[in-house]
Amino acid sequence: MGSIWSTTSGERDHAKYLWQWDTSLDTPYEFKAYEIAINPYLTMENAQTITRESIEMRNQKIHADHEALLPGVSCTQAALELHKTSVIIYSNESVENIENLVDPEIKAMIQDIQIKQRNNQSEDMTSLLDI
Repeated sequence: MGSIWSTTSGERDHAKYLWQWDTSLDTPYEFKAYEIAINPYLTMENAQTITRESIEMRNQKIHADHEALLPGVSCTQAALELHKTSVIIYSNESVENIENLVDPEIKAMIQDIQIKQRNNQSEDMTSLLDI
C-alpha cells in the first residue's frame, strides 16, 4: 500500500493503513487494517460542481475498491478531514472558472485544490501508462 505518508500527488487515490495481525483467542489469526488519513489526495472528474458530498462519495469508492482487493481483512476507515485533503480536479474548464467547478463552501474548507485541464494527447499518454 506504499508509505503511510500520502504527501504527494503521486500517491493519489490510495488509502493508507497500519496493519495488525490479531492472534487473540476470540479472533485467531485475523488481519486488521486501520486507515491513517494523512494528507490524502483525491482525484475527481468535473462532470458537475464539486461538493462535500461528491468528495465523500469519491472517498467511499476508493475504500470499496481497496476492500475488494483485501478479502478477509477487517478494514477500519478513518474520518475524512477536509482541511487535510487535497483534491485534483480533471476538467475541460479553465482555472478562471473555478467558481463553476468547486462549491464555495469546499474552497474554504479543503487544504488544496488543483485543476488540471484534459486534452486528447494527455489522455492518450495516460492510457499508455496504465497499460
